[in-house]
Amino acid sequence: MTKPILLVLGAGANIGAALSAKFSAAGYRIALAARSLSDGLTSAGHLNIKIDLADPAAIPAAFSKVKKEFGTPNIVIYNAANTSPPPDPKNMFSIETATLEKDVKLMTISAYAAAREAVAGFESLGKEQGTKAFIYTGNILNTFIMSTPYVLTLGVGKAGAAYWVGAASELYKEKGFK
Repeated sequence: MTKPILLVLGAGANIGAALSAKFSAAGYRIALAARSLSDGLTSAGHLNIKIDLADPAAIPAAFSKVKKEFGTPNIVIYNAANTSPPPDPKNMFSIETATLEKDVKLMTISAYAAAREAVAGFESLGKEQGTKAFIYTGNILNTFIMSTPYVLTLGVGKAGAAYWVGAASELYKEKGFK
């Protein structure tokens, strides 16, 4: 059996680094994607992919790079998020519509595009190829409304994604996708 593959989208210095260490120790090949990375293989053998996850159209190319270098990812973790505080901290409606749209696109639409690619890949993997999971990192904002304008865009983005993640979890469990 070949080594399983982990793809972390939104791989930063904290969660991305911790996931890399944990999954690498468990025998996974690691692909990391983020704006701050340079394309190519690292000295540890990880694949770095430079990507702006705010652009959903960029997602398929990242999956193609992983597939070309390592194969189809078994586990995909979407860890990208952003919050744009309002210019007037007491007025949530001081956030421009374009700002809300940008943050929701990153946390909901691009994450959906990543899940779409992940599921297409899972369909091509056999049962013997291990766990197949799409993990969306979140917080409490999809179930708890905070009365602070500071986290408005973060909450809207996470809550929007929570709906389709929940639906996918139910719809694909018969196939063994998590």
